[in-house]
Amino acid sequence: MPSPARLAVALLAFAALPAAAQSEAYQLTPPPGWTRAEKDGALVLTPPGADAEQARIIVLPPKPLDPDFEAQAARERAAVEAALGLRSALPEPPRRVTTDAGERLAHRARYPSDTGDRYAGFYSLAAKGTFSLVVFYANSLEAYTRYAPPASTLFMGLRIAPKEDKAAAHPAAEPEVTEPAKPAEKPAP
Repeated sequence: MPSPARLAVALLAFAALPAAAQSEAYQLTPPPGWTRAEKDGALVLTPPGADAEQARIIVLPPKPLDPDFEAQAARERAAVEAALGLRSALPEPPRRVTTDAGERLAHRARYPSDTGDRYAGFYSLAAKGTFSLVVFYANSLEAYTRYAPPASTLFMGLRIAPKEDKAAAHPAAEPEVTEPAKPAEKPAP
């Protein structure tokens, strides 16, 4: 089971934006009653009555999208698995779908350990030139079974927030139109 210190290291490893920027990067609806906290640039959601060791959803800051979405998703997943101490994955086949919000790739796995199986879902989104990763973690089959549906619902509703078009939000003042100056008339001889 990853310690709070290991979680903090994992979050730091993937936090590229300040916390305020993280909130504005996505349009998402947390599951009802879940506690929301921003830590080191990542949004961490914890279910009611549970702690982050039992189950959590981690929404990592967005990154620029690489040309190969599936390869980027695999690299990011491997980095998070290493940071959380998850080894010997027994994965399900990944699922890829295209929605109006972009390409989505879901990868779920069970991680056997001496202290019991752990479970994780990695949900990658490619949209608007941006790569996003949402991680769902549970420390038991019971927690996984209970909290995976709200995690999946959050992921399927996740959208990359539109970037504010500053020109549209603050249009430049229209230049004043004036008549062109007439050439000076020559005095009559």
